[in-house]
Amino acid sequence: MHLFRLATFFIPALPYILLLSALSSPAQRESTAYKTAGISVFGGYLNLNPDVGPFRDNGFAAGIDYKRYFHFPLTPSLEVRSNVANGTAVNEKSYLVGLRGEGTLLHIYHPYGDFLVGKGTIHYNQQYFGEGYILGDSSAVFSYGGGVSIDIAHDWQLKLDVQQQRWRPGVYTYYHPLGLLVGVDYRIPFKRLNERHSLH
Repeated sequence: MHLFRLATFFIPALPYILLLSALSSPAQRESTAYKTAGISVFGGYLNLNPDVGPFRDNGFAAGIDYKRYFHFPLTPSLEVRSNVANGTAVNEKSYLVGLRGEGTLLHIYHPYGDFLVGKGTIHYNQQYFGEGYILGDSSAVFSYGGGVSIDIAHDWQLKLDVQQQRWRPGVYTYYHPLGLLVGVDYRIPFKRLNERHSLH
């Protein structure tokens, strides 16, 4: 799939995209100058190359971000995310937590990068893919990537996301799943908190 090839170029380009957003005009960040914190939830369709066999998995990803606004060029946040994808060869699930940094370009584009860690479980639907012909296994999971959220309506964003993972379910077994997420992001409004801060 050409989208997966494009994703392999997007991840190395993320630091440059975030640097560009950090160097963008401060006027683009005036609309968030009064905010102290924010929470957003997201979810969507996940297409995953599990790095096991020739087949791709389909599933969903969902999560929550807690953001803090320090008037820096990049907005830091704590992210919790779950990924569930099933396919012909394997089923994979991962539960992750980590840090994310987000910038702003042209007011409506919000590129971000993240690094997450957690635990994953894998079930082998075709036994010859498993180490020692086991039914399944678990592994620590390291995930890095990012994407862009695009403003489409008040408090709603279109979310395009790429994540590269690293699994080690066996002593000599390493997997590097690559997932593409297309979904939506909803920013939960907390007007009282931000209005109190704007009065100071």
